[in-house]
Amino acid sequence: MKIQTKTGAVIAAGRLKKNDPVEYREVGQNGTPLASFGLMVERGDQQRGTQPVWLNCKAWRDLAKKIAVCPGGADVLVAGHVETETWTGRDGQQHSSEVCTCEFIAMASFATASKTPYEKPHPTDVSAPEWSDEPDDTGGDLPF
Repeated sequence: MKIQTKTGAVIAAGRLKKNDPVEYREVGQNGTPLASFGLMVERGDQQRGTQPVWLNCKAWRDLAKKIAVCPGGADVLVAGHVETETWTGRDGQQHSSEVCTCEFIAMASFATASKTPYEKPHPTDVSAPEWSDEPDDTGGDLPF
């Protein structure tokens, strides 16, 4: 699932690649952590079917360290903004790609949660509140 606003903000839930899911490196003079990864999100709906779409993502500093330890195939939730990166290839041609710069990353368990059947609570699991005839300490006045 991917939601993108007109301002470029994006929220996406998907799965990391199984093999070599995250490319982690330190860049610049200060060795700032940077992680690049692909997130497979599904586009479509249940009636028409879904198709996998890859969202290119990058994360900096602490978020880069966090995503770098995620196992391949992990379910991940990201939030950030989309930027268009451009570069000149070895062939001299200009290339561009949309990349989500992550501002939030969380591991999730969508796959296991969606496969777990809903279990209704057993009637004995629900307990009625205990009532008391003792006055409360508000003196009977309502707090508003």
